[in-house]
Amino acid sequence: MNNQINIGDIVTLTGTFKVGSTLTDPTTVTLRVQLPDGTVVEYTYPATVSKTSTGIFYKDYTVTQAGLHTYWFIGTGACVAREPRSFVAQEGPPAVSP
Repeated sequence: MNNQINIGDIVTLTGTFKVGSTLTDPTTVTLRVQLPDGTVVEYTYPATVSKTSTGIFYKDYTVTQAGLHTYWFIGTGACVAREPRSFVAQEGPPAVSP
């Protein structure tokens, strides 16, 4: 199984929000993605972030740069939380030997 992420791949970024052990919708949900070149791109619910169910939000993100991507979902209001995560993208699939 190949779990390598390449430029051009679509990665589903997911954020889960809980108060105690109960899934809870924040009043606002923002997703920030820091690209390998340091640029930070921001997405918000419901404009560019989607909701799976109570407390679970996601963004289908298209990878445009190789390197370390750090992202975090930020909730405010009813559920104040930050959920940082990261992934590394490669230039492309490895070359196939003859």
